Amino acid sequence: MTSQNCVAHPGVAATFQCDGCGRLLCSACVEQGHRLLFCRHCRERALPLDASLPAALAAAGRDGVGTVLLTYAVLAASRLLGFALHGFPCSAARSPPRWPPTAPSPAPTWWA
Repeated sequence: MTSQNCVAHPGVAATFQCDGCGRLLCSACVEQGHRLLFCRHCRERALPLDASLPAALAAAGRDGVGTVLLTYAVLAASRLLGFALHGFPCSAARSPPRWPPTAPSPAPTWWA
């Protein structure tokens, strides 16, 4: 079996093939996305030439506890920011809204 070389790096053996442009790629010509590998030339999905290799990356560092803690930390930070910008939400400190508007109070008698 003949070894296939990378299109951009002729001295390096190709380990991927682009699904879009069909180029043979080495690991330097492939970049990682969120979970997939992409061709640096056309930005389409790069698939491994060896069928035993996975076509997608495993999700690294995403355990349930860390995600939950991060979620609660973001919620607490947003609540503290809201308190800092708008003050503590206390209904006793605010007067009730005057709606519908009441009639103006009569003029004092000493003005007449």
